[in-house]
Amino acid sequence: MSFNLADYTTVAERIKLFWEKYPEGAVRTMALPSDANVFVMRCELYRNVTDAVPFSTGHAREVAADRGVNRDFPLENCETSSIGIACKNAGIGTDKNGPSREEMQKVERVQNRETLTDEGYTPYQIGRMAAAREANPVDPEPQCKHGAMQLRKGTSEKTGKDYYGFVCISPDKAEQCPADWWELGPNGQWRKKVKS
Repeated sequence: MSFNLADYTTVAERIKLFWEKYPEGAVRTMALPSDANVFVMRCELYRNVTDAVPFSTGHAREVAADRGVNRDFPLENCETSSIGIACKNAGIGTDKNGPSREEMQKVERVQNRETLTDEGYTPYQIGRMAAAREANPVDPEPQCKHGAMQLRKGTSEKTGKDYYGFVCISPDKAEQCPADWWELGPNGQWRKKVKS
């Protein structure tokens, strides 16, 4: 999905429009019960601070992450999103597009995020945990015309990613057979690469 963030109003712009339209109004936010590392906020907009009920509400949910804005500020980000959604629901700042720029940035983050297991781990993290336990490969070591291939595993200094595979033992590079590099499966275990 491709979109231009400039086509979306920011929450700051929506808040400014709210105060221009309702200078006697109120913006009230509250945290709602949620799980650890998950934040849920509700925002209520009032035309007048004395109003008994809000004329618009908005809810947002954010999950704490190991990088990006939700690494350090998931609660603040969630609160901002709830305000933007309440403004959108009130028709404030929707001239460009309905969602706010921050909501569309969240869409980008979700699209780019790795899928987490029920326990909250990525397949990459599970693979690292399994590797730390020195789990033995299920399949026997691959063979090449020079004999049993040698296991190579570790973490790449260049990419920081783990690698696991088997290389030819021939000392002559020109004679070496192709390496057999493995990949992390969805269960976090090393497996032979799946052909696409």
